[in-house]
Amino acid sequence: MPKIDELRVSVDTTLLDEVVRFHARGRVPSHERIFGTTMYPGYDPATVSRYEFGEYEFSPVAPENIPLAPSTEVPAALRRSGSVRSFSNRPVPFGVLSSLIDAALCARDETGRRHYPSGGGLYPIEAFIVPLHAESVEGLALCNYRVLAKTRALEVVAPVPRHLSDVLFRAPMNQPTRPSFAIVYAAHLERCVVKYRYRGYRNALIEAGAIVQQVGLCAEALGLGSVPWAWFDDYEISKLLGLSPTRLPLVTMQLIGYPA
Repeated sequence: MPKIDELRVSVDTTLLDEVVRFHARGRVPSHERIFGTTMYPGYDPATVSRYEFGEYEFSPVAPENIPLAPSTEVPAALRRSGSVRSFSNRPVPFGVLSSLIDAALCARDETGRRHYPSGGGLYPIEAFIVPLHAESVEGLALCNYRVLAKTRALEVVAPVPRHLSDVLFRAPMNQPTRPSFAIVYAAHLERCVVKYRYRGYRNALIEAGAIVQQVGLCAEALGLGSVPWAWFDDYEISKLLGLSPTRLPLVTMQLIGYPA
C-alpha cells in the first residue's frame, strides 16, 4: 500500500498552491509570545463576548416567534453533554479504542461509505491515533497510527517523541490532567480538490466537523470524554508526527480519555 505522501494525483497545481497558502494562513503558532501577536492584535473581550453563546440578531424588526413543539425523547447517545477538560490517568483498553474507531471512523460496509458525510464520497480527511504518554492506550506504543477505514486497521506511520504532550500543552494552554490519546485530523489536499476544486476544500473542512461530532458522541457512549483542540503549531506537530505539512496539512484534533 503506498504511503500518503507518495500518492500523485493529476490536479491543477496553481489551484493546489493557492489552497496550501490559504490553509497556512490559519496556522496558530503555539509559542505564547508569537501567538499573542498573530491571534490577539486589538483583542477586545467586550466585543468578543457579544458573539459568545448567543443568538444572531437577524431581524431588523420585532420578530414573530413560533415556539417549538414539546420535544420527543431522543436517545441519550445522541445528546452531546459537552467538552471534557479534566481527564483521569486510567489507560484506555485497546478494545475500547477499537470500538470507538469502528463506530465513528471506519467504513460501514464494503462500499467504503462511512458514518459521516463526505462531499462526493472522497473522504479527504485522514485520521491519526496518537497516544500521548506511555501505556495510555493498552497495547499501543508511542507512535502515530493512521486509521485505515476500509481495511479496519491501524497503520504505523512514525514513532512520536515522549515530549509531544508537553508541546501540545505548553503555556498558556496548560492541561493539569492529560488525556490518553489524540485523534489528529489532516486533509489530503489533492484528494480535496480533484473533483470539486476550491469547493472541495470547503467540503473537507465540513467533513472534519462532522467527524468530530461523530467521534464525540461515540466516545461518550463508551464512557470516554473528549474535547476538540485547535491550540497547536501545525508545522511543529506535523514534524513530530512524521507528516507533510503541505501535502497533509493538519485541520484540527480531538483529545480523548476517561473523565476525571
